[in-house]
Amino acid sequence: MKKSLSKFNDVAMSIINPQLCKTTNIQVELEQSGEGSVPHLHVYFDKSRNRESCFYIRLDKADYFTHHDTLVKMFTKDQKKEFIKIMESVWESHFIKSTTDKSNIKAATGYEAAVSIWNDTYGETVEFKYNDDGFPQMPDYNNLPTCKEERNQTLTKGIFWIKDTDDFTDNVVLTILVDAQGNVQNVGNLDLNSKKKDNYNHKLTWEKLEKKDTNNKPFDYYPRGRVEIKNGKAIIYASPYICGDELIEWCVEMFGLNRYNGISDVNCKADNSEHYKCYLDE
Repeated sequence: MKKSLSKFNDVAMSIINPQLCKTTNIQVELEQSGEGSVPHLHVYFDKSRNRESCFYIRLDKADYFTHHDTLVKMFTKDQKKEFIKIMESVWESHFIKSTTDKSNIKAATGYEAAVSIWNDTYGETVEFKYNDDGFPQMPDYNNLPTCKEERNQTLTKGIFWIKDTDDFTDNVVLTILVDAQGNVQNVGNLDLNSKKKDNYNHKLTWEKLEKKDTNNKPFDYYPRGRVEIKNGKAIIYASPYICGDELIEWCVEMFGLNRYNGISDVNCKADNSEHYKCYLDE
């Protein structure tokens, strides 16, 4: 199998479908050193290879990925169209074998080649989907949100509980509309019961929730956290059991922590204090 390998600042990487990349405004790469267990691509929208000009796209599902402690960046519609074209099109010089019939060898698409290179480099760190012919099945990247959709999100801060650490959609969330400086907008009838009266207190708020939300558990049973915003930066304080890239991605979407809302940086801080103890500490 032929790969388009190059080095930049001593980092080995493969350009995906390099000839096609030359005809577009983006460059798709897979770095082959120290990229962790989440399979993903680096997509540079101005070919400068500057981190500020880079999107991170997951290989195992149609989703963006936070990487190198950066904020999630999203494609424009045109950039997404170019990315899909690169991933769908055949890379004539890169060949791939079927996982079900080793005699079935063909020129790979950009996506098939990327999965193959990831697996050759890091091993199959996640379970990829394969079609009936035994070749990697590309996620529907048409489902990736674009910048225009991102602009419609409102910026919020607040508190949350994650009831299932394997499924962040099982949660309890209370949000507060704020500006990029963290100033509360439209307090209205909100019961802001933190000490500074500018956010929610976990214990006091939990006591007012319905049983369908609390499952009759005490406020400190589930892993939990809060989002604070100041001077265009967001900090997520959370239980160490949930603090990480997945939580950052979830919070970016849930609280609208994006550049169009004036947020330039999102960080997660694992809080080991008594305030964030949960059943997992028992």
